[in-house]
Amino acid sequence: ERGRVSMAGILVPTMISIALWLFWKLTGGTLQTVLLASDAFLIYPMVQCFPLDPLDGSRIYRWHRGAWLAVFIVVMGAFIFMGSEGLKNVI
Repeated sequence: ERGRVSMAGILVPTMISIALWLFWKLTGGTLQTVLLASDAFLIYPMVQCFPLDPLDGSRIYRWHRGAWLAVFIVVMGAFIFMGSEGLKNVI
C-alpha cells in the first residue's frame, strides 16, 4: 500500500503541473504566474521520485521497480521539457 500511496503522491502534483503548463501554452504563454505555479507543482515530485530512503521514490522502488521506472521517466520528462520553459526568461 505504501508504494501505491507514494506513487499517487508523486503523480498527482505532476499531473496538476502538466495541466497548468498546457493551460499556459494554450493561452499564448502570456500568464507567467501560471508557468510559475506549474514549475512549483513539479519541484516536489522531481525531488521525491529518487529512490533514496526517506523519499517516496524508495517506497515505489521497493514495491515495484517497473512502476518506479515509469514514474521516474514521466516526472523527469516533464521536468526536462516543461521546466525548461520557465528557465528561458531567467537564463
